[in-house]
Formats: sequence, structure tokens, C-alpha cells
Amino acid sequence: MLQGTFQLHWPLINSDHMRVRLAQRELEQKRIEDGNRMLLQDPNARTIEELKVIRAFKVAATKMLAEPDYLTRYSLALARFYMWAQTPHSVMLAVFIPTGYQDKELTLDCTETTLRVQPQGSPPVIHRLLGERIDASSALETCKTEDNRCLGMVLTKKEHGEHWRHLFQGDPDGARCMQPPYTLYESETDNILEIKVPFWIDAEDVFVKISPNSICVDVRNELDLQRTCWQNTLDEDKSSNWQAIDPAESVWCLDEAAEDREGEPAKSLMITLARPAPTESEITWKKGTRQDNRVAERAGMHKRGYRFFEDDEDEYRLEDLLQALCFLERGETWVPAKPWETGSTSAHIRELNLLPTDVQKLVHSFMNSSKES
Repeated sequence: MLQGTFQLHWPLINSDHMRVRLAQRELEQKRIEDGNRMLLQDPNARTIEELKVIRAFKVAATKMLAEPDYLTRYSLALARFYMWAQTPHSVMLAVFIPTGYQDKELTLDCTETTLRVQPQGSPPVIHRLLGERIDASSALETCKTEDNRCLGMVLTKKEHGEHWRHLFQGDPDGARCMQPPYTLYESETDNILEIKVPFWIDAEDVFVKISPNSICVDVRNELDLQRTCWQNTLDEDKSSNWQAIDPAESVWCLDEAAEDREGEPAKSLMITLARPAPTESEITWKKGTRQDNRVAERAGMHKRGYRFFEDDEDEYRLEDLLQALCFLERGETWVPAKPWETGSTSAHIRELNLLPTDVQKLVHSFMNSSKES
């Protein structure tokens, strides 16, 4: 062993890791401050990211209008701008309007069978045939922000107690619904999709097609489910060959020992969607952790986690408005778990003080507005 004043040690280098992180944080804070200052000076100001969203929306909306069946065609590129929920009496709808401006008119045209939401000088955000009929004689309750970028409405069902399988004709069942017709359990190795079906359904009544980035489920006369998985578009090198599911390792079965939400006898359709094994790069640089929807960083939030299905993603926090509207009508609401909140679970909430803070603020705001009017 070498003798001397100094002990053996590993060579040290000055890492820029912390300095880069601090610089990124300062840059993000400056971006937020600049954005707030621009909004004070001009309410119609838009950030670079918001302008990208507007351009993508206009492209998707223009393409949709060119289709002869656009009234009954589902487009995830446009569906991302709305979410809905339902009670036995009503249908609640929340819409984010990327081309909404404070000094532009917002047209809301609703008949018994058709809904159109269109800002002035812009393609419609929604122009579709409703999945079921609404009561045209009932008043249409609406609320919107001053800048015309967020709209909420309550539609009265023509047949009270009727369960809507989809909001618009042509949509897959439960598409963009705050409470989808399934329960999803995520783990390190797979995702388990549980769907309650009537007790008389047999295996020959079920069709399941599992693809690397999507899933289709058809239960005869009961369910037509189509979902697209979250895509790793953040990494251009991976986006072209990204796979969220390993179809060869995925299976499904019918479990007869089950009950539906009302406690009636039912069966559970259990679909196991296997995650692909970590890549060599993930094993080497990410400690074997697959860089999927669970760990992806959300833009502008400094939080990690997306929902497994893109159809369920709430990019514009529309669920808060839906929960407030449902709670005001029923005194309860479904609160889905947020993917970036570790350990959170979905639940029916029946007490105001147990609702998320932002939802409580909306409920109080609506209640105060009702008293003033």
C-alpha cells in the first residue's frame, strides 16, 4: 500500500447539475412573472406554449370540419378540450376554449340533439350531435370566465334517471367522462383494468383487442370501449417506437364473484395490460425504472405523472369545475385521483370540507353568486 500524507481517494469533479437546476427554476419563475405582467397589460396575451395549443387546435378543428360525418366523429385532438359528468337529472360539461378572448363573442347554440360552442373568428371547439336527448324546455345553466376561455354548463336530461353511455354520438363509451366505466390499477409491471358487466355476460360475448398503444373492448350490447395510451412524446428519440403495452404478455378473464356499483350480482372483466421491460438505457441510467406515464414531468407544474390513458387526462383542470357543479346539485361528487399526487385514491365525496381546496373555492363562489342574484 502506498504510504504518504494523503489517503487514497476518488478523483473529484465540479458538477454543474445543481447550478443547471437552479437556473431552470429561476427561468421558470421569470417566465411566470413575465406572463402575469403581460396579462395585466393585455388580457388577450398568450404565451408561446398557449400559441402552440391554439395552432394545434385550429389545425385539428379545420381538419374535422372537412369530414362529412364531423357531427358524429370522435377526435382525441379536440376531445382534450372538454370533460363531462352526469347525475340522474343532469349532464355537466366543462370546456376549455383555446381561442377564447375577452373582447370576442362566444356563441353557445344548444338544441335538443345538437351542441355547438364557437368563439368569434374561430372554428367551433364543439359541434356535435348529443348522445341522448336533453330537455329543451329547461333553462340552460352556464358559467364562464371573464376571458371566455373556460365554460361550464348544466344540461337537463329529457329522460330523468337515464344513464348516458357517451356524451356525443360516435364517441366510445365513457370517453372524456370524469368517472369512466372502469377502474384502473397501476403497478411497476402492469396495469389492471376492471370493468363491471352484467352477470349474464359470457366469454363469447366479450371481444378484447390489445395493441402496443391502445385497447378496444366490446361487450355485446353493453359496452364499446376504445382508449389510447399515453405517449412518450417528450423524448423525440423514443416517440416513434414507443410502446405502452406488451400485447404478448397481456391477458383478460371474467371473474364471476363480483357486484356492480348498486350491489347487484355482476361479473368483473379483468384485463391485465403488461408494461414492456425497461430498455438498456433505462437500466443503465434510470436504475431500471421505466420512463412511462408515471414519472413523466408535467409541463409548468414541476410535478410528475400522467394518466395511463390519454382519453382520461385532464390537461386544463376541468375536473374541478365538474366536481363543483355536481356537488351543488347532488351534495356529492366523484373525485378522481390525480396522477401526480402519490398515494391519492378516487372516491365519492359527500362533505364539502373533504373536497379539494380549489373545488371548495368554486362551490363557495357559486353559492355566493346565487345569493347575490
